[in-house]
Amino acid sequence: MNLYFLVEGEQTEKKVYRSWIDGVFPKLTKAETLDDVRHDTYRIFSIEGNTDRVDNIEKALAEIEWHNAKATSEGRDIFGYLFVCLDTEDASVEVKIAQVEKLINKRALPTICHVIVHHCCIETWFLGNQPMMKNNPQSEELRRLKEFYDVSLDCPEFMQKPEKYRSSKASFHFDYLKEMLRERDLNYSKKLPRSVQEKVYLKALVQRHEETSHLQSFGRLLSIWRSIGGNL
Repeated sequence: MNLYFLVEGEQTEKKVYRSWIDGVFPKLTKAETLDDVRHDTYRIFSIEGNTDRVDNIEKALAEIEWHNAKATSEGRDIFGYLFVCLDTEDASVEVKIAQVEKLINKRALPTICHVIVHHCCIETWFLGNQPMMKNNPQSEELRRLKEFYDVSLDCPEFMQKPEKYRSSKASFHFDYLKEMLRERDLNYSKKLPRSVQEKVYLKALVQRHEETSHLQSFGRLLSIWRSIGGNL
C-alpha cells in the first residue's frame, strides 16, 4: 500500500503528518523521492501554505499521474490513496472540499482520493487535547483566553476570534495553542511543533473525538485511516 499526502504547510504539517503516519502505519516507509516509492511507502508533498496557488496542487496531481503510469508499466505499486490535507480558515468544510475535488476530478487517477480539512487550521485540532488545558491556569493571558472560549469543554472547531483581535481566526487559534502549551512548559512553533508530534498527543485527540464527537474534521481522518488498516 502506497500513500500520497498533499499538505498545506511547509513545516508543521509535514512534520506532524510524518510522525502520525509512522505511528499509525508502522509498516510504511517514507519515500523522499518518487524513485524511492516501492511497496508500502508514503510520500508527503507540501504546497507551501498557499492554497490559492492551484498550480501547486496540479503539480502534485501530475506527479501522482506520472508515477502511476511508470509504475504500472514496470509492474510496481502505484499510489493507492491520495490525501489532500488543507486548512479551511474562513471557508466552510463543504466549500473547501468541493474546490479541491473539482481539481482532482479533472484527472482520471486510478487512486482513491480523500480531501481532509483542518477546520479552521491544524492548530484547531491540537487545541482538542483536553488534558493540556489546566483547570486553573496561572497565566493571566490563558485565563483570559479560557474565559473567552474554553477549548477543553467546547469544540475548538466552533471557536471564533475576539472582535478586537486584528489578525485572522487561524492566527488566533495558533496563539491560543501556544499559550495553552506554554502553561505546561511546552514550546510550539510552526518550525518546531515537537509536542504535538508525540503519540500520546495524537491519542488524546482521538479520545476527545470519540468521547465528545468534537473535532468532526479530525474524525473524518480517523475513520478513513482505520478503514485502510491504521492502528488507532
